[in-house]
Amino acid sequence: MLAILAPLLVFGLVVFVHELGHFLAAKAVGVYAPRFSIGFGPALFRKRWGETEYVIAALPLGGYVRMASREDESMAFIEGGGEHAIIAHVEEAMPALRGETGTHVFADDV
Repeated sequence: MLAILAPLLVFGLVVFVHELGHFLAAKAVGVYAPRFSIGFGPALFRKRWGETEYVIAALPLGGYVRMASREDESMAFIEGGGEHAIIAHVEEAMPALRGETGTHVFADDV
């Protein structure tokens, strides 16, 4: 049983750190992020805190951070995003890169 649970827990922790890197970078540059999810499929747990809904889903095979895009500009304002929901091209790359950076930093520390 431990041989099955241990890899799932470690993988889940790596996914969490990776997605947290994306989420924190998005928030740092003012990108509206309406959802932070660990896993895919039906939600087992969901909690809205501020403008973001945090989800733990049934299939622990990854995760995602839903971020605003240029098409989401009007929705970001409606749902509580700030005036910086849509940002300059240079800053747009930061959230995408932070997930990988967070994973590498975490891996180096372990």
